[in-house]
Amino acid sequence: MEEKKNPIKHFEVMGHYELKDYCSKRHDVFKSVILINDTLDKDDTEDYINHDANPLAHIYRMISLDFDDIDGNYAHETPECTPMSKEQARQIINFVEHNMCNNFIISCHAGVSRSAGVCAALEKIYNGDDKHIFDSPKYVSNRWCYRLVLNAAFEMGVMKK
Repeated sequence: MEEKKNPIKHFEVMGHYELKDYCSKRHDVFKSVILINDTLDKDDTEDYINHDANPLAHIYRMISLDFDDIDGNYAHETPECTPMSKEQARQIINFVEHNMCNNFIISCHAGVSRSAGVCAALEKIYNGDDKHIFDSPKYVSNRWCYRLVLNAAFEMGVMKK
């Protein structure tokens, strides 16, 4: 029987309310946060992640990105919404690559679509398997986000074809 290899990096999905609750409690493991905000309706989640406000949450670093839950192929149908960009996908890969912390929380408003798409791509890139996201009825992964993050990893040489 082949020994199962432990993931190099650990990724988990949370909605903003779950993340706020997480940050209000004491944790022993440092985590970094990829925070995804709506462009039209930003909330106060970023304030809860501040290390000075919640030092016991052990949040190591954070990146905050603004894009909506939309497929870029259909952005012309809803011009008030902004899809994830290639640059934002590159920022996510850079954040993970240059982070001393190996534990990540990916959070969007509901924790169902955008964060699940980003998490699935990161799991595929760093741990070789995205099935637990795609097989879970809990998530409806945003495939646009998934593809952009995978493409960024290929373009940046982080993942080989």
